[in-house]
Amino acid sequence: MIDKGKQQAVQHTPSGIEAQPYMASAMDEKIVVRLPPGMREKLKMVSEQRQRSMNAEVVTVLQEHIRLQTLEQMIAAHEAEGGDPNEAKKLKQEALHRLLDRLPAEKQDALLALLLG
Repeated sequence: MIDKGKQQAVQHTPSGIEAQPYMASAMDEKIVVRLPPGMREKLKMVSEQRQRSMNAEVVTVLQEHIRLQTLEQMIAAHEAEGGDPNEAKKLKQEALHRLLDRLPAEKQDALLALLLG
């Protein structure tokens, strides 16, 4: 299996939240995760499709989830404080973009057809 070292390019986003490159290191913290039956095989398939190690795939998914949660918190705080509507719009667009990117292509197509319908 290919482990590319740097797993994500740094992205500049309206929220300032950036994807940090992941490089495996002896200093990395380690945890044991119990997976439900069948999930390891699914993880293996996905990571092979993306040419990553299973560990790198898990780290990438966790990073994206945490970034999305942070975006949602920033949007809620921004709206509660009555901040700039344009900034709130940019944060919402970024969150929507991240959610759409998670969907498989056929679901993206179905959603687009529904919206344009």
